[in-house]
Amino acid sequence: MSFFKEAPPAPAIQPTADFPAFLERYRASQPSIQNFLYLNHASVGPLSDWVIAAVNEQLAQQQMADSVDQDPWFDGWRLSRQRVAEFIGATDRSEVCLLSSTHTALLRAFQAIPVEAGDEVICPADDFPSLYTAMSELTSRGAVLRAVPSGKGDGIVRTADMLAAITPKTKVVALSWVNFFHGYTMDLAAIGRAARANGSWYAVDCMQGLGALTIDVKATGAHFIAGHGAKWLCAPLASGFLWVDPQLDPEQVTPRTDGWFALELNHLSYTDRSVRPKHNANRFSLGTVPFPSAFGLRRACEIFLEAGPQRVEERAIGYADRIAYCVRDCGLDLYYDRSEHRSAILSFTLPAGSLLSDVLKGQKVIHSVREGKLRLSPHWYHSDAEIERVCEIIRESARVQV
Repeated sequence: MSFFKEAPPAPAIQPTADFPAFLERYRASQPSIQNFLYLNHASVGPLSDWVIAAVNEQLAQQQMADSVDQDPWFDGWRLSRQRVAEFIGATDRSEVCLLSSTHTALLRAFQAIPVEAGDEVICPADDFPSLYTAMSELTSRGAVLRAVPSGKGDGIVRTADMLAAITPKTKVVALSWVNFFHGYTMDLAAIGRAARANGSWYAVDCMQGLGALTIDVKATGAHFIAGHGAKWLCAPLASGFLWVDPQLDPEQVTPRTDGWFALELNHLSYTDRSVRPKHNANRFSLGTVPFPSAFGLRRACEIFLEAGPQRVEERAIGYADRIAYCVRDCGLDLYYDRSEHRSAILSFTLPAGSLLSDVLKGQKVIHSVREGKLRLSPHWYHSDAEIERVCEIIRESARVQV
């Protein structure tokens, strides 16, 4: 018996033919633009009025002022999965499971991977804590975690380092697509080919690339890809998801613990204990998903699909490049290997006594300081004038420093 009846998919969204007009409408929907210049998407993305409206759509449904029909809630849940699938290049929504966070998605994936005592699992030494700590699900069963160091000794773990680290003992390869701190971008397909050839499981955290870069999950070679919309997609918190390779046998690759949302429940008898996990990606579900966040994620994906993922990537990276050139011209140490795949994250070292971070704060340019370095993460919806303003602040600060 199906958990919820399946509705047919909605029409796919095509990039708009009038991008300039769409960009202006989107900028007008972003209250943050009126108050400051937000260059901190690697932390948490600001919500547009459009996304807030989608969240409120679901909250109004639960308010049940006019109707007690819950079908629209689950229609929205299904559509959210479809839009995520469209955005990441999956075939359809059956490959996507909605969860509350990237960390939870990774945990569910790792619960399904068979490991034994002594098996080796590897991840970059400079990766984000959510991936590193989620691998405790594997080490708790006796697997040995090896953090792969930077081959060049500069703290940046590169694609070549991960490829060199894969050995016949490697059971699991796990990594972030884009590093949270310095923005290095892994060649997912190259690592996927090596992992598959080695017989290793391959899991990817795509959170820091999702929304700024384009991705085709089928081309990565990954078995699992975990993500979240709250950064570059500018979706609400608790809008996580897990993509599961549809070629995985659900009878063999299913989490060791069940979630009630993951089961083909008997709605005529909730005490029926013979129910089994679903066969699609929803077998990785846990409890009821946060529906308001799911509706917000759906709308965020629709915005980026209409803007055009390739256009978004070109603009986001282009703006990061302009700032990177400015940083180098000012003689500052850019902590980022931009010789391979580029992201929209860049960090740089400030001279001793530099007040640039304070100056940026004073000019309402929102940024982060990570690992003692200043991190900027611009996005597609900024304007040339806004990026030039940031560059001029950096230049002026460098002149004063000299």
